[in-house]
Amino acid sequence: AAGAVSAGAGKAPPTAAPIPELKAPPEVIVYGGTNGTGATVKQLEDLARKVVPEVPALGQMVAPALQNEFRLKDGAVIDTGKPIRFAVFDRATYGRAPEALMLGITGADAFAAALPDNEKTKDAEGNAWSYLKFPGSKQPVYVNFVGGYAVITRSKELFGKNKAFFEALGALTLPNAAAAIFELDNAVRLYGNQLDAGLKQMAEVMKMAAQASPQAKEQMGMVEGMLGWIGRSAREASKLQLSLAIGDGLQLDVRVTPKAGSPLATTFGAFKGTGKSELLARVPADAPFFMAMAVDPDQMAGLASELTRAFMTAPIFKGDAAAAKPYEDATMDYLKGLDGQMVVAAHPSAAGLQLLGLMGVRDAAKVKAAQGVLVGMVQNPAAQAYYDALGVGMEIQKGAYTVGDVSVDVQRTTLKNMPPEAMVMMGAMGDLFVQHIAIGPKLGIIAYGEGGKASIEGILGGSMKGGLDQAAGPKRALSGAAAGFTALVYVNPIELAKGVKLGGMNPLAAMLAEVKADTGVALSMAVDGGALRLLVDVPLETVKQGFAAFEKTKGSF
Repeated sequence: AAGAVSAGAGKAPPTAAPIPELKAPPEVIVYGGTNGTGATVKQLEDLARKVVPEVPALGQMVAPALQNEFRLKDGAVIDTGKPIRFAVFDRATYGRAPEALMLGITGADAFAAALPDNEKTKDAEGNAWSYLKFPGSKQPVYVNFVGGYAVITRSKELFGKNKAFFEALGALTLPNAAAAIFELDNAVRLYGNQLDAGLKQMAEVMKMAAQASPQAKEQMGMVEGMLGWIGRSAREASKLQLSLAIGDGLQLDVRVTPKAGSPLATTFGAFKGTGKSELLARVPADAPFFMAMAVDPDQMAGLASELTRAFMTAPIFKGDAAAAKPYEDATMDYLKGLDGQMVVAAHPSAAGLQLLGLMGVRDAAKVKAAQGVLVGMVQNPAAQAYYDALGVGMEIQKGAYTVGDVSVDVQRTTLKNMPPEAMVMMGAMGDLFVQHIAIGPKLGIIAYGEGGKASIEGILGGSMKGGLDQAAGPKRALSGAAAGFTALVYVNPIELAKGVKLGGMNPLAAMLAEVKADTGVALSMAVDGGALRLLVDVPLETVKQGFAAFEKTKGSF
């Protein structure tokens, strides 16, 4: 579509690189560090000073801080031009302090000479040196040397058993400013029983709490299924990798790598996206929030079927596959009738923020037929019993009105028998309970709230001006998104705060009127090399705008 922007186009924020492989010992839980400690701290310092000019010289504080931590006689023996590396091992194997810190140093002899004299011992229990941080301490500090580093531990056995790992870790080039790698396979093998016990206890606590609410009791099967999925997924994951890039802002790159051939790997594969974003051109340019999805609906079919069984067949039809089949089939037909692009956005209107959903359509007849079946599900006795237990009522007006040659259905959801506090919370989200649904030849629209009709008419009639894809903040979000993204979420927090109206009121709008904000925080999700990748981008301008907003609102709450 004209004006559409694909991920990777335009001036991008700092790009976080993939993390190289390192074979870790079976007792390692997490390791990582920096590539150049002084350079990394200087980058952060320079960035912070663009927001708060009074930030002190952080780079000059690193060596003195480390000198004080380890009670060294001379901080000059620490070479902050070199990396700092760390590793955390299994506590059951190496005791209550299973950590190791690798400091870049000017030389082994100079570092040894700078160690404190408190019971300083050479060749101590298989280590180059040991000492006490202060007289009377019960826990020695052990020091060894490898590849230009001092390796500092509290376990006398840790270095000797893992010297080759420390050599490899010291020689490793990490991406960007800093990185950490969690060995999930090791962690689950070592602490899987504790994880299972924690999830079981969580389920029991939630089940007890649900006894007081019929609505919550109906949801417990779904909750237990979700907790079970978390436990299984943890066992099917191999690594969790995080890296931080510093440039015109901060960017956090998170990657979860599944075990090859696992069900989790299959699930991630189904999430592989296309990175397409044509629908954003149809959304008003001043929208402070959007979530864009870009998937292959055929590739998603297997996962969608599993989710339908988990969230519809199991809770609503109590596992009765035959009763659920017409609705499962309709759900799959609905998905296959779409082209895989979806956008949910909130844009300003006279009544506050208007929530809007857009879907690309490739087979309108299939989508309409499937929608008819799914809408009719509310008449099914099993579904009626389920929604009655939840305290939820639904009213469907099929063909409530037409715009051009497109028929629009209106669905209203009502709540009953809810606790007072829940009713207050739900009342604040009242727009979500009214949906105007239109399925056109190429575009599906869901407009929320009583004002949804105006949005439907504006989009189908051409009076609603789009252009969100070319606005400054979303344009950066798109250009810096993970390549081939599956999902992209963008939030301009200042403009969102200005636009939200609860009960028709928004005191922040006046206080923040002079704060101009045209950028926001972006979160993108993609599948990269089999790993699930989450990329968080926080622009420098957004941080500056946040500080300006704080100055305008401090003391008001």
